[in-house]
Amino acid sequence: MAKTSALIFTLALCLVFVFGVNLNAGIQEEGDRILSQRCSVCHDLARVKNADKTRAEWENTVDRMISIGARVTPEEKPVLIDHLAQ
Repeated sequence: MAKTSALIFTLALCLVFVFGVNLNAGIQEEGDRILSQRCSVCHDLARVKNADKTRAEWENTVDRMISIGARVTPEEKPVLIDHLAQ
């Protein structure tokens, strides 16, 4: 019984790791997609990617860009900020 429980636990842990990594990769891809589609309309992406800002600074920047017309949806905003703050 103990060996079976340990095996099940190990398999579950592996699944969490594999799907967690894939989920994180998907979130990163989504953030990059938003950046490419929304920010490159006005900016060279090198400028954005080379900016060294804290998460709070990116939140302020994204809010400012939205206020002047950047088309970032409320659902996209946290994904974009997470991506930029990496």
